[in-house]
Amino acid sequence: MAKKRKKKVQPMPKLGRKDLCLYSFIMILCFLGAFLSVFFPIHYRIKLTQSNENVIAYTHGDGALNFMWLTILLFIVGIVVYIELYAQRIPVFGRPDIRYGAPTYPSIYPLLMKNKPQYRKSPKAVAQQRRMIVIPSVILIACLIFAVAIYPSSFYGRYELHQNGIVMVFDSKNQNVLQYSNEEIDTVCLDTNRTNTRRYGVGGRWYVSLKFNFKDGEKCSFPVESFGEDWLTAIQTAETLKACYGSLLHIEGTENLHKVVRDENMSADEEELLNALFEVNK
Repeated sequence: MAKKRKKKVQPMPKLGRKDLCLYSFIMILCFLGAFLSVFFPIHYRIKLTQSNENVIAYTHGDGALNFMWLTILLFIVGIVVYIELYAQRIPVFGRPDIRYGAPTYPSIYPLLMKNKPQYRKSPKAVAQQRRMIVIPSVILIACLIFAVAIYPSSFYGRYELHQNGIVMVFDSKNQNVLQYSNEEIDTVCLDTNRTNTRRYGVGGRWYVSLKFNFKDGEKCSFPVESFGEDWLTAIQTAETLKACYGSLLHIEGTENLHKVVRDENMSADEEELLNALFEVNK
């Protein structure tokens, strides 16, 4: 006797317009939110320091990385929505022209569908299904509350370098907690550095920095390029600070100055001023 051929179950049908709009909105919100959550604190600190004419430059301080919790959370939610819902074509509103469920499609029905078929489930299976929904939801909500609560603390933590050479420290609540004058500074180093490089030391960009070591053990560093709108202004400002710190300042990394000139595409005048700043005679 010939066996009855089992009807093949098709994959879930394409999502309807409403579901596409919903998932697109959620993913755009998550990925764009993750992107903006990184750059908004930076933008805010720039505006904050620009409002004070005495500030030459700033660098990140206490709590500056607290934005990462919200960034990572939004990115994870966006990935989960894409992989587990959008790519799997899990409907929320559904399509009126589709009859969901067996025998044509898997037994997955739109979340907002009325009169969904009911299947008998054991109490154990019901409890397990409830746990699979409740536990991740509680964890997600708790993480979201935590991330949102600490996110504003990433706006303010910074070190500010002032025109008179003083370095002021602000905490995550925008309170001035420390102030370093020459008496509290151990050493100041004018040096050349390279940004993070790829494997085997390939890549990266050479730049000039002013590094501070304070007597209480704290440290911070400012890129000289940020001292002005162009290199000529920045180097002139660095010369003024150099005179301000006097014997506290020492110079290192002169062997890499040609790399800074190359990576920054400096003009002849800018190169001459940079060499003079590092006390290199050519």
